[in-house]
Amino acid sequence: MKIKRLVGLLAELTPHAYSDSVVLMWLSQCENSILTDVFLVAPSETAEYEEVTEQALMVPHPYDKLYLPYLQAQVAHANQEYDLYANLMALYNA
Repeated sequence: MKIKRLVGLLAELTPHAYSDSVVLMWLSQCENSILTDVFLVAPSETAEYEEVTEQALMVPHPYDKLYLPYLQAQVAHANQEYDLYANLMALYNA
């Protein structure tokens, strides 16, 4: 999946008022946790996405389904919808 498609899916399936820069911050957190926890990359070697592009995300299909629930959970958390947040994080971690 590409960044642009994921950001578009999030906006379509979970309408929110957060800027692309906030969504990219959350996406960077997700990817960086995979890099540091799974691939054992040093945190100092990770980077943040700065713009919505056609760049492919790190996790390939069909495993890329993890991104959407993670971003939806971050929206729920920011909106103080904690039960929804917990449900979405359980789906992300499944």
